[in-house]
Amino acid sequence: MDLLRRWTGHGHEVETPIAWVVNGHLGDYNSRLAIAGAFASNPLTLDAEKILNDAAADEPEILVQYIDAIVEKAVEVYARSLKKIADEAGSKPNFLVTGIGLKRKIPFADIKLDLSPLISQAVKLAFGNETTVIFCNNARRTWGAIPECPYYDFLIAPAHLPKLDDPRVVECVGIPHLINENVITSGVQEWEDRLSTFRDSEHVICVLLGGNIEREKFPFTAEQAQKLGREINQFAIATNGSLLITNSHRTLPETSAAFMQEITGVPAFFHDWQKNKTDGNPYSAFLGFAHSLIVTIDSISMMFEGAFMGKELYLVQPHACVEPQHTSAAQLLIEQGFARPFDGRRQKWERPPFPNCVHILRDTIQKRMAAAQAGNHVEMAQVIQPAPDIKRQAALVRLIPNTAT
Repeated sequence: MDLLRRWTGHGHEVETPIAWVVNGHLGDYNSRLAIAGAFASNPLTLDAEKILNDAAADEPEILVQYIDAIVEKAVEVYARSLKKIADEAGSKPNFLVTGIGLKRKIPFADIKLDLSPLISQAVKLAFGNETTVIFCNNARRTWGAIPECPYYDFLIAPAHLPKLDDPRVVECVGIPHLINENVITSGVQEWEDRLSTFRDSEHVICVLLGGNIEREKFPFTAEQAQKLGREINQFAIATNGSLLITNSHRTLPETSAAFMQEITGVPAFFHDWQKNKTDGNPYSAFLGFAHSLIVTIDSISMMFEGAFMGKELYLVQPHACVEPQHTSAAQLLIEQGFARPFDGRRQKWERPPFPNCVHILRDTIQKRMAAAQAGNHVEMAQVIQPAPDIKRQAALVRLIPNTAT
């Protein structure tokens, strides 16, 4: 079977320079795609979990015989697989972009490992320092063992997260995202017929609802949604506004339903992310049409994408249980003048231009790489041998003999 289709989901050719992206949860994956897209026009996505699962399914003995050295064997499997993908693509990757949210169960082993350091070591094993590894931490509050992995060349560190003293750190305001001028323009054009009634509205309000499917950990109850819906509906009436509303993949159905029950007496368009997938996604069109945005702070991505638009941005915390990184992101946006807390009133204030995080990261990384080359030394990660420690989720992984073929 074509490995490019089997493990990446893409059969198209890639262009130079080449960037590979490790998949993952939606927000994390989008951040990685944005970084990769800054370096390569056609990033190729790797399914890190599927590569291991397929290797175990094709050759059951490949991992099961190595339970005591599962980390080393997993890296070896990855290195062989990545070489095959590069051979089929006809080129080696210049960049590998990975990040958080990749803790997975290893086939035939009763343990979970973070696949990010494994695949990062494997790409160094397969291609050496020809491939630059970029690790993006866009949401994990504590850095933990991440900096101890020697195979990451650059660590993307958003300003709302704790500071990290590491020469590989590249700081940014906000998180990398896929929203840009072209995306907004394209979205507006695609949806302008369906949203034509909002074109001449005096005040278009875009409402971005978050939440979490883990009911007990992050409850965004129907009662809380009802209260928020009532407040936003009153805000729309008071400002002669109309509403463009979308939930997210993390919003519970009963939360969305309770919110929408309170929307009456104003023009409104509701896109249900879960029910209306086949209709397309009007998210970028909503951002383009809006004069102001109301965002629940349980979504870091939606907060920073809203701030990027430079419009009136109101942040609301509809329920008590949010993580520290959510509140620190909201606090940063408010303190720097990009947003205001939602209090039911329309506010006017001078907003500074929001920095283009992706462009800044690209320029900084390119300058550092150029400086390293000019100095005839490499400041990026070297393929070295750290101490093995499976219990620490393979944040440090052993260097194995270069047996990959």
